[in-house]
Amino acid sequence: MVHSNAVENSTQRFSTRVANYVKYRPGYSSVLIDFLKAECHLAPRCLVADVGSGTGQLAERFLKNGNRVYGIEPNQEMREAAEFLLKRYSRFRSVAGSAESTTLVSSSVDFVAVGRALHWFDFETALSEFSRILKPEGWLVIVWLKRKTTSPFLSGYEQLLLTYGIDHKEKKQRQADMEGLLLANGYQRRALQGSWTFDFDGLRGQTLSYSVCPEIGHPSCGPMLGELYALFQKYQERGRVSIDYETLIYYKQPRVTSGPAVSLLFEG
Repeated sequence: MVHSNAVENSTQRFSTRVANYVKYRPGYSSVLIDFLKAECHLAPRCLVADVGSGTGQLAERFLKNGNRVYGIEPNQEMREAAEFLLKRYSRFRSVAGSAESTTLVSSSVDFVAVGRALHWFDFETALSEFSRILKPEGWLVIVWLKRKTTSPFLSGYEQLLLTYGIDHKEKKQRQADMEGLLLANGYQRRALQGSWTFDFDGLRGQTLSYSVCPEIGHPSCGPMLGELYALFQKYQERGRVSIDYETLIYYKQPRVTSGPAVSLLFEG
């Protein structure tokens, strides 16, 4: 089981970053929903629990597909942002719950979806809770948006985050550990390719939305933003830079047995 300060304070660490998160974090591609329709039989009738739903970016993709969605989010500021941004969707219900205790009824949802959040959870407890709330043939879908380091700019950006990120390296290792365990436990994996482009304001805002980065007022924030600007100026073309990324999808029907289970316990 994972124990770290990063996980233990994960509920609070985004509280002061909501504005940047809402304005600058890119959302999920519609290709994700197309994939789930083809591979997991996602249909508008399916009830979805979006766990660690944050400001509702992933939930909105399901809502646009016609699904009813429970947004499970323990952070009050993030949850209130989602309630405001998604208020036009009558099929959205905001829930003050957590991955380890969603408050939902057993065997009640067709999909549990986790977007960019599993590494903040108590891993084994969360997976047990997801299995509890899923219907017998329900799907668990875990999504990460992973930046590539396939260009000089992207390599430089990753190094900047490693230099100034408070626990960026630890978070990356936690994610890698969890990805390995998901594969070992029979989850299927698919990688979908994508790219974002940013002007400097967008790049700066996205960087400040990361929970690992120092915030405005922190002694390291000014030097970080100075290096970020220099990096941008070095590699920008027509005032923009590109960030190539993969949408990594891990998916499985946890309650459909398919051979011996693999222990999900590990030391982190």
